[in-house]
Amino acid sequence: MAAKNGWLAALFTILFGGFGLFYVSFLGGIVASLIELVLLLISFITGGLASFLLVPWHIFCIIVAVVMVSSHNNRLLRELDRSLVKNGER
Repeated sequence: MAAKNGWLAALFTILFGGFGLFYVSFLGGIVASLIELVLLLISFITGGLASFLLVPWHIFCIIVAVVMVSSHNNRLLRELDRSLVKNGER
């Protein structure tokens, strides 16, 4: 697994909303995208009255993307540290 870039995750999520989470996590991307599609559908059905829900959702997705990248990279560092200790290199 490779390390991921927090700025890139934020950029993808800013540009593509919930779809941007696919960069970080396949499952996270699916869940966020489905929720975003439901919000868009509700907004369409209500004639745009529910579109105010999309902005907080978008901001939430950006924060989640950055947190998920940090968690992913920390997990990689722990695994690397464990393998170095196991091999006696540290």
